[in-house]
This record gives sequence, C-alpha cells and structure tokens, in this order.
Amino acid sequence: MKKSVQAAILILVIVVAVGFILSYGPREIKPPKEILEKPVAKIDKNTQEIITLPNFEWQKLGRDEIGTVANPKTGDFTMCPIMKCKACGAQIPSPLRPPYGYQGLTDDQVEALYDRILREYLCPKCGKTPFGR
Repeated sequence: MKKSVQAAILILVIVVAVGFILSYGPREIKPPKEILEKPVAKIDKNTQEIITLPNFEWQKLGRDEIGTVANPKTGDFTMCPIMKCKACGAQIPSPLRPPYGYQGLTDDQVEALYDRILREYLCPKCGKTPFGR
C-alpha cells in the first residue's frame, strides 16, 4: 500500500510540475532597458557612412543571415560593426563571421571561410590589411 501511495504522489507532483511549466511556457529574455537604449554606431559597408541609433532601433531593423543590419535609410542589409584600421586609423566595416550552418557548410568549412575572409580583407580607405599583421 505504501508503494502505491508513493507512486501516486510522485505522479501527482510530476503532473503539477508539467502543468506549471506548460502554463507559463518559455519566457523571452529581454536585455535591460539601459542596454536597449544605449546608442550604437554602425558603418555602411558600401558607403562608409556611420549611423548611430539606440540598440533597440537596430534590433527592429533586422539582420540578414550573415549578421549585417538593415540600413535605416535604404533598407539594404549593409550596416556592420565598426573597427579601426591599424594601418591608417580609419573607422571601417568589421568583417563578419558567418554563422555555423551558413549555406549548408560544416562548422570546419565555416571556420575556413572566415579565416579566408580575414586573410583577404583590406581596408577600404588605405588598401592595406587592417589587422596590423
């Protein structure tokens, strides 16, 4: 009798726990308000124009599969993080690392692609490697 009562209690606890989890479901984790309102500068990879918007505005504009953000003026996915060229000091677009699974590539192929991107990337201002190698 004791075992059947213990089993019934265990089943009841499991059912209640599952019901609780299903009723509240997974919650979307949102960054703190200070992070969302923080101004972030990005650079257009085609025109080199720098635009500064609050983080939440960049999030609303969306990203393409490689991580470039839509330009708020054109709607084209051309906005990138900014880096400083170690050769000339100019603010230039930072090359983006393709995400794992990009265009069906294996993780090793994505890493090899990113290595090639970094090796071949030249500063759009001075034409030299921006990494100081």
